[in-house]
Amino acid sequence: MTALAGTSGMNGEAKILALQGMTGSFQDGASVAIGTSETTILSHATSLASADNLIIAAVQVFDTNNGGSADRWIAPGNLRLKRGATVLSTNEYTYDLMKTISAKASQGILLLARDVGAPANPTYTVTALTSNGAGV
Repeated sequence: MTALAGTSGMNGEAKILALQGMTGSFQDGASVAIGTSETTILSHATSLASADNLIIAAVQVFDTNNGGSADRWIAPGNLRLKRGATVLSTNEYTYDLMKTISAKASQGILLLARDVGAPANPTYTVTALTSNGAGV
């Protein structure tokens, strides 16, 4: 996982691994600026057959505020692993990211889900939104 700083706000990056028996599908994401509305960090179209899937999304978020006045946070339920509009997994706790001059400027998060009866070729998406007006 990597996190890259920008000029303000917060960036996030995700990797998705979808498993079905011994078959799997992986995609490595890139740094994306997360806003105050739901922001797609990564969307991964698989070529898996219809079955139960295990999905592991590794997400890294980084406060790119560069020592500005406001901390950033992701409130419970605001980091989501989805198939279509269906939320398969979400964060249970708040992730508090302090200014980049702090050791708490970055967080690594795993979202795990079991997609029972998934259709063929599902697309899995990781989305997030910041909980303050300054951006993440």
